[in-house]
Amino acid sequence: MPFVYSSNGHLFVEYDHFTGKTSEPRSLKEFPTPEELQERYEKEVGFSLQSEAAKPLLVPYPGGEANRRYYQDAAIRAALEEIAKGEKRLLLFLATGSGKTFIFCIRDTHADAVAIGMNNLYADWCVENGQQRLEPYAFKCTAAVGGSQYIADLRGSERSHFIATTVDLITTGVDVPILRNVVFFKYVCSFIAFQKEYLRCNHDMDTLPLAP
Repeated sequence: MPFVYSSNGHLFVEYDHFTGKTSEPRSLKEFPTPEELQERYEKEVGFSLQSEAAKPLLVPYPGGEANRRYYQDAAIRAALEEIAKGEKRLLLFLATGSGKTFIFCIRDTHADAVAIGMNNLYADWCVENGQQRLEPYAFKCTAAVGGSQYIADLRGSERSHFIATTVDLITTGVDVPILRNVVFFKYVCSFIAFQKEYLRCNHDMDTLPLAP
């Protein structure tokens, strides 16, 4: 879906896949109607969902919507959208990535805010430099949201930039051999605690920082 929403029952925020940005909280009175969302989608992709060429986009997946991974769905949808635009030749390339950064945050809400901020900065950078956005770029990896679902896809992959925001990885501990950066966006008073949190991202003892 190009538009994703989160709400507490009073306010909502919108993630716009076309811009790559997450909005500020807005009143539920401003929540867009299905017709408005369809109009925005058709304007961005350049075709009508009522056209004959766009019909495959509306066909349900055999076996249900959960019968494929998020990147498979994105690739299939991108191909079908290009066909609906009249393209006759397509190259479907499915690669997964090779270097993420882990950012340790103070709490769950902090991890949310950092992921949103990094995604918005990335979206601006892509626009300024004429680059196509790659998804996902920054995401939260905590037990509260099951963010570790991305890790299996990122491990051993070929893309070069991913950012995972987390709190402590106690219950979502992962071993990512291609880890390049570990950022502590919080105070860590104990060097032993620092080493433990580092090892929860990467179990390679050869790269473990030593005490000063």
